[in-house]
Amino acid sequence: MQPVRLVIALLTLSCLLAACQTLPTEPPAETSETAEAVAMVAAASVTPEPAVTTTPTPRPRFARSATLHTGEPSVLELVPLGLGASWVYSVTLIIPGDEENAPLYWTGVVTETITDVQQMLNAWTYRSETTGQPALASPPREPVQIYVPLGGRLYQLSESLDPAEMIVAGGQGYEGERVVTWPLAVGQTWADPNLVADEGPPYYWLVEAEEEVRTAAGAFTGCYRIVFRGETDDTTSWFCPAVGLVRYRYRHPEAEQYESWELLSWRPGSPTQE
Repeated sequence: MQPVRLVIALLTLSCLLAACQTLPTEPPAETSETAEAVAMVAAASVTPEPAVTTTPTPRPRFARSATLHTGEPSVLELVPLGLGASWVYSVTLIIPGDEENAPLYWTGVVTETITDVQQMLNAWTYRSETTGQPALASPPREPVQIYVPLGGRLYQLSESLDPAEMIVAGGQGYEGERVVTWPLAVGQTWADPNLVADEGPPYYWLVEAEEEVRTAAGAFTGCYRIVFRGETDDTTSWFCPAVGLVRYRYRHPEAEQYESWELLSWRPGSPTQE
C-alpha cells in the first residue's frame, strides 16, 4: 500500500505545481472597451451639480424715464418719446382768406422727429422738429418745440419758454402747455386755470371715449378720444398707448378753419442709455 500512497502523493503535487504555473503574475491589460465602461460607471456614480441659470433683466421699452424719481406713472407709456423717434402724418389744412391772404387749401405729409434728448434737473427734455408744413406765418405747429414729461403729465413748450423754470414749478402755471395726462380714463377732465373765465363757458379737456382707431399706419386698440371744450373751438385728439397721437381734428366753425392730422407711420426712439 505504501507504493500506491506515494504515487498518489506525487500526482497531487504535480497537479498543484501545474495549477500554479497557469496563474497570471500580472493583471490582464485593460482594453479600450473596458476603460470606456469603467469611465461610464464612474460618471454615473457622480451626482452632477445643478446648472446655474441667469434670467436677463428686461430693459425698459421706452427711451427714458419721464423723471429721475420712481413711484409715479410715466406718460412715456402713452407717448414713447426717444432720440430718433418720428411720426409721419397726412395733414389737411383749410384756412379762410382775409384782406392780405388768399384762402388756403393744403394737403401734404408732415414729419415730427425727436432730434435731441437732454437731462435737466430732475427731468428729461426732448427736442422736437416738425418738417413738411406749408410756408405760413403761423404754421399749425411750431417748427421746434420741447417736450417735458413730468411723471404722468406731458408738456409741450415753445423755444421761447424755459423748461427749467417749468420743471422747478412742477408744471404749476403751465397747464396750457399740457398735451396729455397718463393714465387716462373715460370721463376724466383737466383744465387750464388761465382759460377758465369767471363768466362764460368753461375751457377744459375731457376724455370722451376709449376706442379702436384705424389709420394708414394700422389698427390701434385701447385708444383714448380727448376733446377740448371751449367757446367756439372744436378740437379732438386720439392717443394710443405706446404710439402717441394717431389722429387730430380741429375745427373753428365761425372762422371756417379746419385742420386734420392722420398717422401714416411711426418709429420708436432709441432704447434707454445707461
